[in-house]
Amino acid sequence: MNGKTIYFIFDAVNCSPNGDPDTGEQRINEALNTAVVSDLRIKRYARDKFQTYGLDTFYFYDKESIIKSDGKSSGAKSRFETFCKNKGIDFKEKNVSTQNILIDNFLDVRVFGGILTSKENKAHVTGALQFNAENNSINKITHGKNLVNRGITTVFPSGDSKEQGGMGRDSYLRYGLFNIVGYFNPTIAKINKSSDEDLKITLLSIWDGISSINTRSKYGQTPIACIVVDHKTTEVQNGFLTHKFPSSFKPFNIIFKGDKTEYDLYSRDDYEFDFKPLFDLNDSDKIENITIYCDDENVKDKYFTNLPNKFKLLNPFDELLNTIEKWKK
Repeated sequence: MNGKTIYFIFDAVNCSPNGDPDTGEQRINEALNTAVVSDLRIKRYARDKFQTYGLDTFYFYDKESIIKSDGKSSGAKSRFETFCKNKGIDFKEKNVSTQNILIDNFLDVRVFGGILTSKENKAHVTGALQFNAENNSINKITHGKNLVNRGITTVFPSGDSKEQGGMGRDSYLRYGLFNIVGYFNPTIAKINKSSDEDLKITLLSIWDGISSINTRSKYGQTPIACIVVDHKTTEVQNGFLTHKFPSSFKPFNIIFKGDKTEYDLYSRDDYEFDFKPLFDLNDSDKIENITIYCDDENVKDKYFTNLPNKFKLLNPFDELLNTIEKWKK
């Protein structure tokens, strides 16, 4: 098992990739003038898709499994107890480990981690795969130019004594380009029994989630490429020794077309990628191999033909179908 650095590149057109639930508006890093996508938003894409594939997922909304018959107990405790009851698992037995039950049965816990803090059931699982807490857009965001704030209304009355609809605010990006950065830790993966196959279906689920989400705020997002860099890794007695890229490393540079700058990108026609930093890794003795997932024929033809020998190019949807079939067996 290798340590892996992940770069998930996607863009967003006329949508809000990650809204703030307190304001209803797109998250912004005011210090850097960038839009932000959090690690929690990315993990949610995967968890939602796990459910549609029929994979047991601990952290998702299902009223029947989080509210007990007495109507008083809800949340993770009830989800855990309901699962054990349905599977015939006696979690109260002396030698039964709550943590092992979670790890053995839930893909999202093995990959992303999880916590149970009830008196009867305690567990603290650290996720093998973590993304940056804040992932800033490559392009800069300016209010009124690339970030649009607007008032929204509903036709439904906002109160029993009122006739007018409710009012609120939201915002959306005219264009945003994102590079989500993550790391798969082999030492934690071994503890969690998290496999390369777990990681693969997780990344493909994120791809599928971004591609297929059809809500008003999220429609308009398109994956460009998912790059997985396998670092040479050596197993030692209590874990693994492996390389990890510095946070400043990006697998690409952006070449702006014409008079465009990072402040006025509105489509893929306004810039090009330069993947030279990525391709240069082929000569590194710290890199074992690099996998690129991409399904856009224009992107593949422009950037990913005649790849160096450590590289391989895969279609994410073909790989996803094959992986799901293996899981069903």
